[in-house]
Amino acid sequence: MKYKLRNYFDENNEEDIFDYIPPQKTNQIFTPKKVVKHMVDDLEKENPNVFDDPNVTFADLYMKSGLYITKIVKRLYANPIMK
Repeated sequence: MKYKLRNYFDENNEEDIFDYIPPQKTNQIFTPKKVVKHMVDDLEKENPNVFDDPNVTFADLYMKSGLYITKIVKRLYANPIMK
């Protein structure tokens, strides 16, 4: 499965490697993908063209799985200006 889902940028994958992260024995709870997508959509809505500006820096200060920053990188990767 890891091999099949290794390409985070392939939007044709219906599954995501993050779906296979089991519940943690710590108090860490991962943010669901649909919530992360909503967060990134809201970021762009409140800051138009944020993914077009090479001078913008992104940070995930409370990173656990890296899903939020991965979604941002995917958005940047899909942007023809940033390519």
